[in-house]
Amino acid sequence: MPKQTTDVSGGSYGIVYTSAGQAWTIAKGVTVSGTSGAVLSEFPDSTLINRGTASSEGYGLYLAPGGTGDVDIVNGGAGVIDAYRAILILDMDGALSLFNKGLVEGSEYAVSISGSFSADIRNEGVVRADLAAINFQALGSSDGISFKNAGKIVGGTYAIEVATLAYGTAKIVNTENGIIKGGDAAIAVAERLVVKSDGLIGGRIVSGGYNDKVINKNKVKGDVWLGGGSDLFVNKGKAKAGMIDPGPGLDIVVLGFRSDKLLFDSALDATSNNCTVRKFSSGEDRLFLDEDIFTALTADPLLASEFRKGTTAEDADDHIIYDKKSGALYYDPDGAGGQAQVRFASFQKGTVVKATDFTVGEYTIISA
Repeated sequence: MPKQTTDVSGGSYGIVYTSAGQAWTIAKGVTVSGTSGAVLSEFPDSTLINRGTASSEGYGLYLAPGGTGDVDIVNGGAGVIDAYRAILILDMDGALSLFNKGLVEGSEYAVSISGSFSADIRNEGVVRADLAAINFQALGSSDGISFKNAGKIVGGTYAIEVATLAYGTAKIVNTENGIIKGGDAAIAVAERLVVKSDGLIGGRIVSGGYNDKVINKNKVKGDVWLGGGSDLFVNKGKAKAGMIDPGPGLDIVVLGFRSDKLLFDSALDATSNNCTVRKFSSGEDRLFLDEDIFTALTADPLLASEFRKGTTAEDADDHIIYDKKSGALYYDPDGAGGQAQVRFASFQKGTVVKATDFTVGEYTIISA
């Protein structure tokens, strides 16, 4: 295993791999830099163990494997990878293992990967960038991406961005001490998303039109939009999140002990868009109805005259109908007129729901 034990600089790249299967180590206290990048590999099955510093105004670690093979990267506790794009991997065809205990920092991306790959990302240090801390584009078939964060992942725009995943799943575990924070969104995943967070998520969670699952045991300091599909969102115990929009689909939302805000902002269809709401507490939890969907309602707090307890409307201004016995919540656009009422949510049988629990207005988290 080649080991860099002295500083190197001045060339295009400080370390250049010369064959497939090579493993390089940068020793503690050693700085490797280059005008284009610190480390370059154009071979599959490359390994880098960094205990020193890899820095450049270009790339910290630039990999273009050029064939089927795996990539292993370990950035130790004293390790620093600092560049415009700290870790860039293009056209990868294989499995990535990335373990960070030090600092990976990019002025654009900290970690950016494209290709047909699976990935196992473990972070116990700091990963941060001005744009996206972690950006993945799996353009071919993917076995999915796994993240386990016990450190900090911070992005000026996104902390974790998975633009495409070729029908794979992004699984994110944020441990008790973990922080995932983004200026626009902490987590933005275009396809299936599974999140279990015991730590802090600072920013929105946004996912695509698949069957997503978010289990929050601490705090999401941002709104949650889960898109299409049959999604599950759970606030456990004293967990807290911003406004929760499960999107269209047959979804389940389980509310926590603290005040929660649930948004309905998708086209109504009882067979394909119904949200099952559990552990709702009237007077503490809030229900928000977007005025672009619930067009017959008066803006701001729902009027008492627009809310009816029972199974059907009785007059023209009965627009929100709640059947306590079954837990079904309906919208009737013209009261007792010619348009049929549509169920859009289901509560546990016997749950108390009042007109004062609703607010009407423009509350869209993200355009579908």
